Amino acid sequence: MAEVLTPAGKRSWPFYVAGFVDSVGSGLFLPVSMLYFIRVVGLPEWQVGTFIALSSVIALVVPALVGSLIDRVGPLRIIVIGQVLQAVGTAGYLLVGSPFGVLVVTMLCAVGQRVFWSCFFGLGAQLAGDGPKEKWFSVASTMQAGGAGIGGLLAALLFVSDTAASYVLLIVLNAASFAVSAALLLVIRVGKTGTSLDTGDGVSGNGGYRLVLRDRRYLLIVVLGTVLAIPSTFFASGLPVYLTQELDAPSWISGGLLTTVTVLMVALQMLAVRVVRGVRHTTTLAICAFLWTAWAIAMAVASTVDDSVLVAFLFAVTGFYIVADLLHGPIVNALVEEIAPGGMKGRYLAFFQYSYNFAAVLSPLLVAAFAWGPALPWGIFAALSGASGLLFLMLNVGGRRARKP
Repeated sequence: MAEVLTPAGKRSWPFYVAGFVDSVGSGLFLPVSMLYFIRVVGLPEWQVGTFIALSSVIALVVPALVGSLIDRVGPLRIIVIGQVLQAVGTAGYLLVGSPFGVLVVTMLCAVGQRVFWSCFFGLGAQLAGDGPKEKWFSVASTMQAGGAGIGGLLAALLFVSDTAASYVLLIVLNAASFAVSAALLLVIRVGKTGTSLDTGDGVSGNGGYRLVLRDRRYLLIVVLGTVLAIPSTFFASGLPVYLTQELDAPSWISGGLLTTVTVLMVALQMLAVRVVRGVRHTTTLAICAFLWTAWAIAMAVASTVDDSVLVAFLFAVTGFYIVADLLHGPIVNALVEEIAPGGMKGRYLAFFQYSYNFAAVLSPLLVAAFAWGPALPWGIFAALSGASGLLFLMLNVGGRRARKP
């Protein structure tokens, strides 16, 4: 039987803080996880890379499995299990001495991470009750951005020395962060009254994923969501390559842009979501798509900008990216939650996480396209993003006037 949570403001803080602590842990260790196995454990790069990639592939099945469990027992107990898996897996890094050990511990971490994100927005929607979900999702996104930024900063400070002791300290802190996050989630109480993910609209959760896969509108949103998830991964992986290899920009510019984005995400996300309150979710997402299209076009022509104004130009056009990023995360998850039939919200929200997984696969392919010209990846994404914006306008759902399918 699915757990039922009583939505109340004073009960929400463990949810937000748990997301913050988890993001600190992820930001703290993800940038240097491969370096630990290579430099401290002494394993070859190809072995480390292969087994980490394999663990990520294995973890791809998690959202589909977890979605069904959420609809049956609720997200709270499952998300705690995810954090425990990440804590155990991260602590296990200290015991690894072989390639097989890398596979085991990274698979625990990858599975735990998929479990966490498959449950996170479902838990937020449940805690929000019948009220608007955008506020909850925007606060959660703010905490995540802040946590990831702080974690990345701590990692940079710890690894100035680049010693084995600093790597070990980083692992211990990261494992502790996941354990603390699990403990905080346990503070959220399950009661006999409140709100579950079943809205009581008469749609049963039986039938596995057949009903999900028959919902063509939802599947289109997953595809469009994949396109709109590309910028965040490409910003971290592809943009530094473009700036250093193609534009010959100052070495600090990539970090400066990332810091600017993080600070403004933390400071402005809740305000940005309030500004578009009452606007259809699909309209807001179309605006995000068009803003990212403008960003891509501007970056494509950056090579023609005079060196004397290049830095100012890059910061200015990043404004397009920031505004789109402020709105995208909370609104797209609110849209998915809103169109999901009662009894299947867990599956809809969990399955939508595949859009981020697909984006993580596509982003390196865009980076590889730089080999055929510095403007090619930007042109490809601009076309995809612009088309996505038009399709979102055609969907015309979400927001105050949305209707359930």
